[in-house]
Parts: sequence; structure tokens; C-alpha cells
Amino acid sequence: MRSRQIAERLGVEEAHMLEFQKFNEIWDKKMTDYENYAENMVIIHTQSVILTSFIFIHSHSFTYSRSNQWLRSTLVTYETIKKSY
Repeated sequence: MRSRQIAERLGVEEAHMLEFQKFNEIWDKKMTDYENYAENMVIIHTQSVILTSFIFIHSHSFTYSRSNQWLRSTLVTYETIKKSY
């Protein structure tokens, strides 16, 4: 009787360990997917801000004399980001 109880406990413990292992695998995959998604969102947002700034500066470049230097540096930054893909 006692050996059957010990075997049953070991079986339950093994089942808990397998369940915990599966949970960890699923959790790690979800976290990896989320981190990739967040990284992509940061890249998309950065591109959007650079593009919006470029359009704004370009449309106002005749009005602001100092913007030409900033516009060139923005273009260089945009091209650098674009090449990283």
C-alpha cells in the first residue's frame, strides 16, 4: 500500500513538472513574440517620426534658413535606418 502511494505521488509530481515545463515553453515563446513585436513597433514609429519630420521640414524649408542643415542630417539618419533592414 505504501509503495503504491509513493508511486502515485511520484506520478503526480512528474505530471506537475511536465505541466510546468510546457507552461515555461509557451511563456518563453509568447515573450519572444512580444519582444519582436515591440521592437518592430519602435522601428515603425521611428521611421514614421523621421518621415513626418522630413516632410514638415521639406515643406517649410523655404521659410526657415537653418532647417537645411537639419534636413540633411535627418535624411542621413533616415537612410541609415533604411539600410539597416
